[in-house]
Amino acid sequence: MVKEKLLGSKKDFAIQYELTGFYNQIIYGKICYWIQGKQIGSYEEIILSDILLFLPTIIKDNGNRKHESFFIMEMDKLIHLLSGAAFLEGNVKIEEKANEEKWARFDISIPIDTFGDTFIFLIDSEENSRLIFTDNAGKYFQTYIKRGYVDKVFLQLYNELNLIYSEKCC
Repeated sequence: MVKEKLLGSKKDFAIQYELTGFYNQIIYGKICYWIQGKQIGSYEEIILSDILLFLPTIIKDNGNRKHESFFIMEMDKLIHLLSGAAFLEGNVKIEEKANEEKWARFDISIPIDTFGDTFIFLIDSEENSRLIFTDNAGKYFQTYIKRGYVDKVFLQLYNELNLIYSEKCC
């Protein structure tokens, strides 16, 4: 099996994964994120091939997450809008704006067990990206890194997992 791999930099943004097995066209392994040196996710064995279902949704918006207002918005207000909490208030105008501007493109979370209830939002400006995320305990953090860096890490993960899957499966 593939030894532990780290894509990116733990001090900025990275995805760490390890393949632990392959059975019946299913890849088993472990995965977590690293953001600002904080591990996000439990790094326990899961069905790693499930990630291949979610990565295309994240990757299709690479380079399409620019939103100057969100980039400079106060973190609490932005989380309220992007987490869906604002929709629970019944404000139709917010829902319409979210659909029109496609706010879902900012959510780069992968909904699998190892990540629990953590989330990650990625908003770009002209030159930088703003990452807003929760750690495993649910505490909010944010950081700024060079625009395109996170997109490249996700694309690299997708390409590597696809290659492994095609070699093992077909």
